[in-house]
Amino acid sequence: MEKEEIRDNKELRRIIALKLGKMPYDELGAEDFEKIYEIALNARLINGRESGISLDAISLFPNLRRLKLSNYRITKEAISKVASLAGLIDLEIFGAEFEEGVTFEGLEHTLKSLRFYNCLQVDFKYPRLEEVWLNQTDIDFSKIDLQTARSLVIRNGNVRNICDLTDFPNLERVDLDGSILTKGNEKVDDIKVSSKTKYTHKEEVELINGERV
Repeated sequence: MEKEEIRDNKELRRIIALKLGKMPYDELGAEDFEKIYEIALNARLINGRESGISLDAISLFPNLRRLKLSNYRITKEAISKVASLAGLIDLEIFGAEFEEGVTFEGLEHTLKSLRFYNCLQVDFKYPRLEEVWLNQTDIDFSKIDLQTARSLVIRNGNVRNICDLTDFPNLERVDLDGSILTKGNEKVDDIKVSSKTKYTHKEEVELINGERV
């Protein structure tokens, strides 16, 4: 898909114009796209119909630092496009399914925060990050690399292969509220963490927009 075809998408033009304080019919040049440092792309409109915004649109925004993707199928090609964003530090993915064999490891040279909301089961290995955040997402805990993590939040999910975290004093916060923890076929009530880590694990927690109330 050509760049001109991408930028002519009405919904995408509306989003960009809103961020730049322009009208949707105003002319948009390359310099306008370079001014965008944060954007949310959604494969669907509020009414559930397709927005027509493909992940090829990522290539239009070379200076993105924060990116939110909603309702896309995340493929290896999509991750390659995300990895091309040299300044990206925060990636948020909502309502996605992942292509088999996809991995985020190639993003660890810049990415600091990775967030998943309401995604299908996640089984790939994570890159080293400062913040890992999952909400209503199933995860194999053994695939999370916590060597550099400061914050680990897994809410209302099924956490398989859970383990103690006493060997990770770098973790300042561990929040497992609302999640079911299992090791093998056994349910685990709690885990041990470093004395430096603030830890919480409540069986039930009410969340609105990903935040505890």
